[in-house]
Amino acid sequence: MDPEFAQRFDDISQCFTVISQRFEQLNGEFEQINGRFEQLDGRLDARFVAIDARFEAIDRRFDSVDRRFERMDQQFEHVYERVEESKRYSGILVEGLRYEVHLVADGLATFIDGRYTQDQANIQRQFRETQALMHLSYDQLRQRVENIENRGQN
Repeated sequence: MDPEFAQRFDDISQCFTVISQRFEQLNGEFEQINGRFEQLDGRLDARFVAIDARFEAIDRRFDSVDRRFERMDQQFEHVYERVEESKRYSGILVEGLRYEVHLVADGLATFIDGRYTQDQANIQRQFRETQALMHLSYDQLRQRVENIENRGQN
């Protein structure tokens, strides 16, 4: 083999050795980085587990609140139904009372009209009786005056 070629071959071999050493060094650094990533990954996994647990607790609390709201909605629906039923019943009662008040008012009006007519007839009759008695009294008084005047002339 040619010495120059051998020298070049040795130089290339040394370059490969240096490159190999450099790769070994890089592999070591990558292993360190991988170790750090694994530690970080473990810590992140633990944190995510804790965060997941907190979210699950919050979900349970929201579920509890949702159930309470559903119960309240059911209670409000029941109360609303009872109010509507009471409103309908009150409307029926009011209509019945309105009808009865109307009947009483009609009856009272009829009674008052009848009583008014009777009272007017009674007042008219008493007025005529009083007038007749007054005429009779005046006639009697006139006769007495005439009798007295006639006696005085005789």
